[in-house]
Amino acid sequence: MMGESIRSVKKGIERCHWGNVKVFESQGVVIYGGGMLRGANPLLVDVVIDLAGNVDTIQAPLGWRVSKYAKPIVRIPIEDFGAPELPAVFWEDLWADLVEHPGHILICCGGGHGRTGMVLAILACVAGIVPEEEDPVEWVRKRYCINAVETLEQINYISSVTGRKVHVKPVVGKKLGAPHTGWWEEIWK
Repeated sequence: MMGESIRSVKKGIERCHWGNVKVFESQGVVIYGGGMLRGANPLLVDVVIDLAGNVDTIQAPLGWRVSKYAKPIVRIPIEDFGAPELPAVFWEDLWADLVEHPGHILICCGGGHGRTGMVLAILACVAGIVPEEEDPVEWVRKRYCINAVETLEQINYISSVTGRKVHVKPVVGKKLGAPHTGWWEEIWK
């Protein structure tokens, strides 16, 4: 279906993710992260978990040839740079639903950093992929994007719903972290 990951590289330095990036696989569920502003493609997966309300797909009646291009969308609205007010059991139920309906899943928001990174960290913990002693945000940053999980609010939420210690710092305010710092201009010079 897709390569292990597609990344944006400029001047030999890996800066950030691009496209649908495979983050982990468990129990027949293949999880990709991405940002709609960074080349994420909903047509390449079976289900989209949209965190920003950015994904529109083709809708067609069952039996129509074009219905194969329609994608189920799970919308979990989360404010940019924010965290939801959902209990831990929500994420456990979501993972159980994904396992019952295995396939290729794209988790995406606008840029694919904060909200996407947060949900990737949580689901990787719920799926038992992140070892107990490992920081879930650091785990996601190593496998997905160095700018994943942007704010202290997101870090605190991850810690509260997973029961894990998070030691890394948020990226908002760093030169390559936050969209408002102009990192994209530096990359495309």
